[in-house]
This record gives sequence, structure tokens and C-alpha cells, in this order.
Amino acid sequence: MAERVVYLRRAIDQWIISKPIYARMILDKKEWEMIEFLVQFMHPFHVITTSVQATTHPSLHDTWIKYERMFDVLDRAKESFQAMVSLPAWLAEVQFGVEKMWNKLRDYYNKTDLPYAFVDATLLYPKLKVGFMTKANYDEIDIERYKQESEQRFKTLYDEPVVQSSSNTRPGTRKRPHPDDSSSSESEGEDFNEFSM
Repeated sequence: MAERVVYLRRAIDQWIISKPIYARMILDKKEWEMIEFLVQFMHPFHVITTSVQATTHPSLHDTWIKYERMFDVLDRAKESFQAMVSLPAWLAEVQFGVEKMWNKLRDYYNKTDLPYAFVDATLLYPKLKVGFMTKANYDEIDIERYKQESEQRFKTLYDEPVVQSSSNTRPGTRKRPHPDDSSSSESEGEDFNEFSM
């Protein structure tokens, strides 16, 4: 709605001027600047909010990336505020709001460690794996810890040993059968699973 208001700024001003009863509602230059700033600042959050509402494709693996993007937007805003010699009163209020947003986002982000689904979904997604954490400058020790913990959960909960059976189906396992002469690393005797990086 705010984007539309900015786009229609001249039309809105003209309409209000043409209606004397609404004269007190006309926005001055400073108020328009505030609206334009908020539209620009909030746009990335709008994009992320819209994308997480998707229901036609998986997006759990994207959770950390979205958190990083939101932190980037807030960090840039905080740096801009700090670089200013003096802030107008309205921008000082925005600065306070940005700090509150950053703290609230950190509260939620800190909880992503607990259910493990975010970590595991990221590490299992072929395009991401640990590459995402490396690009986001995660500490090598943290990356290794995430990998080891996730792989251990996978082995404990899902990576059941394949039981040889005379039929092509293997009851009691979640793995699909493959021919013995398969060129996969499993048939070569290597310890391979979806978490192998």
C-alpha cells in the first residue's frame, strides 16, 4: 500500500488540494520523505515475508539465508545511522525501531539451533550444504560442529543398514535397492550418505 502511495504521490496531493475539507491531511515534504524511506527500508522484509508464505515448493532449507538477509538489511541501516552526524527526530525513532527489530530477530534466530530442522534442511539441500555457511563467514569450528551433529542425527534416526534380501524390496529399510554392480560410492565400500560433503 505504501509503495502505491509513493507512486501516486502527485495524484494524491492534487486530489487533497482539490478537496478543501481534506486540506489538513496534505503531507509535507518531510512526511513524504519518511514514507519513501520506510518503503525502501521495508521492501526486503516484504519480499522475504512473501516468499516464506509459499506452499508450492519447499523452503525450510532457505530459513538461514532469509535470516542472514534480514540481518544484512538491519546492519546496513544501523551503520548508516551511526555514520550520520545528526539525526532528525523521526529518524532517531526509526533507529530505535531498527535496534528493537535486530534484537527480536536475534531472539528468533537463536532458537533455530533447537529444533535442528533448519540446520539439517540446509545441510541436506544440494545447492547449499556447508557452502552457505562458508559464504556467510561462519566460523570453521561452528561449521564442523553443525556437520557432525547433523550427520550423527541422520545416522541415528534414518541411516539404517541395508539388509540383503532375495527380493528387490527390502522391508524394514528406507533405502531404495540398487544393483550390486552399481558405480555408486556405496557399492565401493565407502561410508556414504546424504550428509557426506
